[in-house]
Amino acid sequence: MQAPARIAFAGTPAFAVPSLRALVGWGATVPLVLTQPDRPAGRGRRLTASPVKEVVVTNTIAIPPERHFKQLTVLSIAGLLAKAIGYTHSDQSVSSLFD
Repeated sequence: MQAPARIAFAGTPAFAVPSLRALVGWGATVPLVLTQPDRPAGRGRRLTASPVKEVVVTNTIAIPPERHFKQLTVLSIAGLLAKAIGYTHSDQSVSSLFD
């Protein structure tokens, strides 16, 4: 059996995301992802991550157990995010979530 391919992926726009997901879905190891830095966007000119960075940073690409090491901690922010959304929609401060 052939070892999984190790691929460095380079992409920034949304149309690159399906390719990245497909590579991972096919069993490729993607140890390096290159994308453009966060850029100001929208009326408020807030820094916005590229679609590829959002995929990589938000833990949507699973890290297999054999690739874990002591210094790596995989966290799920789903619960915190759900609470923050609820607080925001009810006009409450989210600062209490971070005490």
